[in-house]
Amino acid sequence: MRKPPLESSIKSQDCPNIGVVAGGFALGLVLLTVNALMPLEGETVGVLAWPFTSQQATSRLVAQSGGAFEDVALSGRIVLARSYEPGFIRRLYANGAVLVFNPRFLAGCRTLPSSSSKV
Repeated sequence: MRKPPLESSIKSQDCPNIGVVAGGFALGLVLLTVNALMPLEGETVGVLAWPFTSQQATSRLVAQSGGAFEDVALSGRIVLARSYEPGFIRRLYANGAVLVFNPRFLAGCRTLPSSSSKV
């Protein structure tokens, strides 16, 4: 007795649509990325102002929002700041920040001191 070919035993209802699977995967990646970049109150945040805004102007934006300047990243384009007051992130946006994010991913962008430098 001959077995039916494999194609005939698989129905289109048994296989999910590849577009649905790919869309679900893409949505998962987006949500994972957004979650990783979400700033947390009371922790250091990265503050990105409008293009061509000086580092000093971005630092003033942080001060007006009740935060303290900590450092800069990416040649001064991003200011790292912190505040323990509730609502700091909301105030940053209200005072003109374009993006406030968790700066953990910037750790790979920093220049590490050479092994010959004295600490």
